Amino acid sequence: MNKRANDDAANDNARQESEDEAFQDVAVIIAIDPGRDKCGVAVVQADNRVLERQIVPRATVLDFLQTLIARFPDAVLVLGHATTSRLLREEIERLFPETAIEMQDETGSTLEARDLYWAENPRRGWRRWWPRSLQMPPEPVDDFAAVVLARRFMSKKN
Repeated sequence: MNKRANDDAANDNARQESEDEAFQDVAVIIAIDPGRDKCGVAVVQADNRVLERQIVPRATVLDFLQTLIARFPDAVLVLGHATTSRLLREEIERLFPETAIEMQDETGSTLEARDLYWAENPRRGWRRWWPRSLQMPPEPVDDFAAVVLARRFMSKKN
């Protein structure tokens, strides 16, 4: 029993080292912030430049993902670990078996996404004087949350 546990641990370590090597040369990340009704999707280069970001209905996210994978065939897919991620991961693995998928912790990503939103869309009028922490962006920020997930993944791999 002890030998088997050691063998399992050694296999896990070898698999992790293999994955780390595969992800070291990542040029493009397709990040998805999954949700029940909608998903934030972002395409981010290794230098953190955002190529594309969009909010996609959950019902069409796989079709949208297919077009992105066709455009960026060597991309790594980063998937947020929270809401409905297990089901979405299973669907992606079934439809795109060659695509590498990494799960990413989503804790606090919505707050970071709001900051990204306000950085890209500066507050005007009375909003400039009201504390940003008390304001909600006037539109969903799921796409910015996907950017946050991609950048977290890149910082973890560098």
